Amino acid sequence: MINNASSKEIYLTNVKLIIKPMAHSQNFMSIPKLDFSLRKGQQCVIGIIGGSSEYTGAPYFAAMAALRTGAEMVHIFCDKEAAIPIKSYSPDIIVHPYFSSTKLEGIEPTTKWLTKFHCIILGPGLSRNKFLLESARAVAIETTRLNIPLIMDADAIALIPDIPHYRSFITPNHNELSRLIKAVNVINEKELALRYPSCRFLIKQEFDEYFCVRSHGRQTIPGVLRRCGGLGDILTGVLSCFVAWSGTAMDEESEIQIMNNSSSLVREACKRAYERKKRGMLASDVLEELTDVFYDRYEN
Repeated sequence: MINNASSKEIYLTNVKLIIKPMAHSQNFMSIPKLDFSLRKGQQCVIGIIGGSSEYTGAPYFAAMAALRTGAEMVHIFCDKEAAIPIKSYSPDIIVHPYFSSTKLEGIEPTTKWLTKFHCIILGPGLSRNKFLLESARAVAIETTRLNIPLIMDADAIALIPDIPHYRSFITPNHNELSRLIKAVNVINEKELALRYPSCRFLIKQEFDEYFCVRSHGRQTIPGVLRRCGGLGDILTGVLSCFVAWSGTAMDEESEIQIMNNSSSLVREACKRAYERKKRGMLASDVLEELTDVFYDRYEN
């Protein structure tokens, strides 16, 4: 039975819109039921392009967040130097050491996997290495050609002007948003959404905001005082599942709902983790809360 949680208010441009919790909005997505007739990989398989010698935690947190939310399998395609550390973090993640930080390689074997995924996350731990960025750009172009939803985070956000977009979710923090606005020569978030109508922007801040061409939403659940690394990566992992489950939803109200519910789930998990760990809360503590929060909200 689905829990009847209260509605949340967000605002579209010149229109007040009531956004209900995701499980009640069957018009844009439904959480797949667990069923003995289903086979592994039918409900949600996620691909992550990221991970470098400097940053191995980010793709791990994104992958584990997706698994804890309900993804059945997650594949990480990373720099060869990042593969062994990521593999050592968890046996639940499939790791492909295809890319290199010293030369351009790994694009073809990565793109051969793309049709197996319901959503691709581009960027966690990617770094600004030119070879890794160019590899990510090539994979993103093929992802778009195949009409697979794409989530762009961290250093991959700089690639937005360089690729076509089918259905992209962009998750910048304040600094990343400022750099993007300057790079594409627009004034603010609304102009950014107009410039890229196939992109949906989830801006990470005190109260997350969501922008599409005609729609603007705002999170109402406060965050926690503790700011630790990895929380943005967790958000991309959660978002990837909600995007995958939404099928081919393209209307802006639906996309706003997807982003709102992803943000809400992570914030509630952070709240519970902070209640336990206080100042010492880590991203790994938030991962431990995700499954129970999801169950309480949508399956209890």
